[in-house]
Amino acid sequence: MRLTKVACFIALILTYPFFVNGQVKFKNLQYQAALQKAAKDGKLLFVFVPTPDCVVCKDITLKNFSDAALSDKIAKDFIAITLSTKDISYTTLTDHFDRANTGGILFIGPKGNVLHQLAYNSSTSKEYIKACDKAISNKAGMDSLEVLTKEYNAGNTDITFLETYINKRIDLGLDIDDLLDEYATLVPKDSLMSSYRINSFIMEHVSIYGSSADDAWHTSKSMYKEVWYRTDRKVRSAVNKRVRIKSMAKAVKEKNDNYALRVIRAFTEGNSIKKSKTAQKNYSLYCADYYWAVRDTQSYIYNAKIYIDQYINNVLLDSIRAWDKRQIEKTTANVDSLNDSVEVPTQTFAKFYASTLNQHAWNFYKAAKKSTDLRNASYWSLKSLELEENEGLYWDTYARLLYVLGDKIKAIDAEKKAIDLVTKKGYSYTAEDFKKVLKNMQSNKTTID
Repeated sequence: MRLTKVACFIALILTYPFFVNGQVKFKNLQYQAALQKAAKDGKLLFVFVPTPDCVVCKDITLKNFSDAALSDKIAKDFIAITLSTKDISYTTLTDHFDRANTGGILFIGPKGNVLHQLAYNSSTSKEYIKACDKAISNKAGMDSLEVLTKEYNAGNTDITFLETYINKRIDLGLDIDDLLDEYATLVPKDSLMSSYRINSFIMEHVSIYGSSADDAWHTSKSMYKEVWYRTDRKVRSAVNKRVRIKSMAKAVKEKNDNYALRVIRAFTEGNSIKKSKTAQKNYSLYCADYYWAVRDTQSYIYNAKIYIDQYINNVLLDSIRAWDKRQIEKTTANVDSLNDSVEVPTQTFAKFYASTLNQHAWNFYKAAKKSTDLRNASYWSLKSLELEENEGLYWDTYARLLYVLGDKIKAIDAEKKAIDLVTKKGYSYTAEDFKKVLKNMQSNKTTID
């Protein structure tokens, strides 16, 4: 991730040549004015919210928004605008759905309701088009939701009705946490003790650890075990992942260290006398992620060093490459002819380890003050390059760490390498950012960002 000013990119979106003559055209309108225009023209809002801390995301966005098919789709059915995460309109919108203030695409209906969301920085133009279609489909679904909402607001709390209402909101990608808590408190205790169907319904939709809904389906230990172990393993894994992620997001939002540690322990065998190696690894990782998110630098550095040094950095490069080789061989083992199409895994072990090492090396560059910590980060960064030598972002991280450690000649060479690689990828916005860093290095400035 790279820290930069969002306002500069919004200005770029509104003036950049990519957005002229057949490309995505953004209106220079405030949110409320755009909403009124969308209602008048019978269209929906396509709201682009630039991620405040990611430079390369901007290059990905520029490429996606230059797609002609996406441009035609948005021009036909949407009014496109940009919105800062600091804008009061965006802050108000986030109260109605589960989303951290990290940018993306919001699809808004003419009445100001969120129809769909998309994390733009990991998407292709085809995914944008699919998301547009989903938003249009959800608009039709919103009409039937309004009927259910009116009935709910009128006081209908029948269990069967609430199940229908919850399922409808899920279909439209809307938050259900409070509604599910209400549902769980209304279910009679004898039903929680004996009804497999009701407990299964709660389990499949619960999102927050320690919530009323989470407590409800744990009422009967025997029923809990029956529901859990009769459920498909993939569904159980998805439930655990959803509850952990959303619960940690709640902890971050509230900056609640005690709750965060409760959640982390619950999902890392925290009540076991002897933790497994995987549990210990995940514990240090989840702690590091939490403390980085709440900007507790000292606690982050402590946990990140444990995670990287004990579980990531000590893995031999040859082992990582051997794992990838076996994965590819396994994928291609059943190919009968040269005409068979084979999808080779793109998320390899090498990419995972390199990305992990680079991300924490970058975090240390931004937050660490001790030279020993910065030196360790430079070793992690170097190892990421040994795994992914053609990744410009990793060269940039390495260059900046070398510079703050005083090895300025090597730093300048590394930054030049970073610029060359991102330029070859067509990441012009990132290249310009790196060129500014290089110029500051060559000028021997104290601050290079």
